[in-house]
Amino acid sequence: MGKGGKGKGGKGKGKGGGKSYEPEGPPDEIEEVGEALHPCEDELVIKCTNERIPHFNARIFLENKEEIGKIDEIFGPINTFYCSAKLAEGMKAESFKAGKKIYIDTMKLLPLSRFLPQPSGGGKGKGGKGKGKPGGGYDGQDASLRVFNLADDVREGDLQDLFAACGRLQRVFLAKDMSTGQSKGFAFITYYNKEDAQRAIDKLNGHGYDNLIMKVEWAKPRA
Repeated sequence: MGKGGKGKGGKGKGKGGGKSYEPEGPPDEIEEVGEALHPCEDELVIKCTNERIPHFNARIFLENKEEIGKIDEIFGPINTFYCSAKLAEGMKAESFKAGKKIYIDTMKLLPLSRFLPQPSGGGKGKGGKGKGKPGGGYDGQDASLRVFNLADDVREGDLQDLFAACGRLQRVFLAKDMSTGQSKGFAFITYYNKEDAQRAIDKLNGHGYDNLIMKVEWAKPRA
């Protein structure tokens, strides 16, 4: 029922006044999603402080509910993640001081559990494959790095080869421009253990790569 009718219909009214369009007015409730970190080209990089994950393309606000842009990409390790925001017309990423609080519609956040691997049928996860450290699992909070000052033509495979020399990798994420596919100049590298991550910092921070000097540091500041 309804396959051939109004859904995708020929008159073209479906998209215009439909349910998918963001309302113009401010949301009923907002809550902090993160803090401004630094500009990246025309976008603003935000360090997420909310334990829930923002929706892609969700609107973001100042504390007074002034709309300032929309979520563009979400990246980084699951324990310390970031997002980039495309700012509204007239907004400049450079005008946001580091640490400035950014807010989001409370209804535009998803629980972190939606993005975590679910335990596989067996036990309760204490000693097995699930959450426990005994089976060689990784502590992403301790073993994740940020890498800055990368060339715009670098590829994830390049970083994989470079950083794998320091230890076993869990994940490599290279931030890319969605329209060009080129690097935005930074990446996140996650190892299975913090000793390998520390080795990568010792070996590669300040390392010349593709005519640029890389900066490699902990994704989450060490206490």
